[in-house]
Amino acid sequence: MKRFATTLAATALATVLCGTIGCRTQGTGHEGAAAGSERPETEKIVSVDSLPADDVAEYQPRWRSHRVDSTRYRKVFLAGTIDMGQSEEWQAAVIARFRDSMHGRWLFFNPRRKVFHASPEEMEYQVRWELRHLEAADLILMNLLGSSKSPVSLLELGLHARSGRLRVACDPAYYRYDNVRITCRQYNVPFYDSFKELLDELAEEEKTEKQD
Repeated sequence: MKRFATTLAATALATVLCGTIGCRTQGTGHEGAAAGSERPETEKIVSVDSLPADDVAEYQPRWRSHRVDSTRYRKVFLAGTIDMGQSEEWQAAVIARFRDSMHGRWLFFNPRRKVFHASPEEMEYQVRWELRHLEAADLILMNLLGSSKSPVSLLELGLHARSGRLRVACDPAYYRYDNVRITCRQYNVPFYDSFKELLDELAEEEKTEKQD
């Protein structure tokens, strides 16, 4: 009976911890969920104040670095070139830079998945995830690489050009560079020829804001 009670208590503790930080399934890229299911975005967080305060967290479709109280973070959507996972993985470098040198708390919405099987169900999930998190973001950082066409990113540019939350970096070699540049100027979207310029300016703004 004593062994049974101990096991039951351990199971209950594990359940609470999973609900608090999000259980990660190794090698699947999912949030410990079956491929066709989605964990509700409104799921409550248990005992958030008992967790260490991380400066940077990352959410991908069906995967999270850990669960956080998003109201305590500035939320950033990483829009731009992915090319079905074949392009340079610039998203990871951006998150690393914020973790190493930017002040404040940042929650990144990264649509680039660790694993993606393009079934109709997963495509539906992916597109809806991106649309929801674009709307939820405080800041949308878009990076268009010169080697890509990135048609979905152009769609997202059109959707959010008037939002006041978008910044765009576009390589001059990009095949629709002038279209992007002129559109950004028309709607007062901050525009840069490189993503490094965008990040450098954002870092300076954050430094000035912290000093004030």
